Amino acid sequence: MRLHGYEQTPMYGYASCGAWELGGKIDFPYRKGQGAPYVEEHPVNTVEDVENLKVPNFRNELPGAYKEADKVASKCAERGMPVTLQIGSVFTAASVVAETSKFLIG
Repeated sequence: MRLHGYEQTPMYGYASCGAWELGGKIDFPYRKGQGAPYVEEHPVNTVEDVENLKVPNFRNELPGAYKEADKVASKCAERGMPVTLQIGSVFTAASVVAETSKFLIG
């Protein structure tokens, strides 16, 4: 809100959900021109990397962006505010496990 100068209910938005949860690294927006978390390092860079992917465990602590979204949602609910999440689809998750341009070539 402070970064972009708007007033609205807090919302966790993350268009690249999947990379972090499957072992990649992301970074969060802290500068002007950045609006959402972004992939810093994809978990799949070679065809062989696909064999090393592990499905995240959702039973105990939520992985990656799901944990962050849950924190924001909980704080909103505690304060009687609407809960809004924007995380993407299964196709989105699949497309960011590797760099998107490589996903489209395969």
